[in-house]
Order: sequence, then structure tokens, then C-alpha cells
Amino acid sequence: MARNRKFDEKVVLKKVMELFWKQGYEKTSMQELVDHMGIHRKSIYDTFGDKRSLFSASLTFYEEFVTISFTDIIRHSSSVKQAIREIFNFVIQSADSAAFQLDV
Repeated sequence: MARNRKFDEKVVLKKVMELFWKQGYEKTSMQELVDHMGIHRKSIYDTFGDKRSLFSASLTFYEEFVTISFTDIIRHSSSVKQAIREIFNFVIQSADSAAFQLDV
């Protein structure tokens, strides 16, 4: 019988994304991922696979976050010019911040 996950996958992927963003793929060890994610190594391997697969999942999560954010900005902008300005501001703020402000 399969066990239920005791963690929110989106919350964990956000943490992974932040750590990879901060340290880079090569400089991030599996132990650092375990510590930062707050889940057991076995749970990581069972859910995501190896480090490369976890990195790929975090990139997919980031892509979804950016797509949703851009769509929301465009939908709520009164003009194309305002939408472009807000998207540029979003990108600049994301690049400058050490951690992403994601609602998961």
C-alpha cells in the first residue's frame, strides 16, 4: 500500500528553486537539498528521482510561475504599454531578490 506524502510538492519545489537559484546546480549537494527542503532523502528520490530530475522539476515549476504571473499582469493592465512596463519591473525585481515571493 502506497504511503501518502507528508509534504506539499509546490512548497518543496519552491524551496528547491530558491536554493538552485542562489547556489547553482553544480554547487548544490543532495544533503543541502535535503536540509533546505526539510524532507527525507528517500522522499526526494521517491517523488522526484535524482538531483537532475529535481532540478528539471524546479525549472518546470518556475516556468509555470512566470507564465501565470505574466498572464495575470497582462490581464490586469489597462494598456499594452503598461503591461510591458509591469513585466519588465517584475523581471527586474525577481532577478534582484534572493528569494521569490511565490504564493503556493
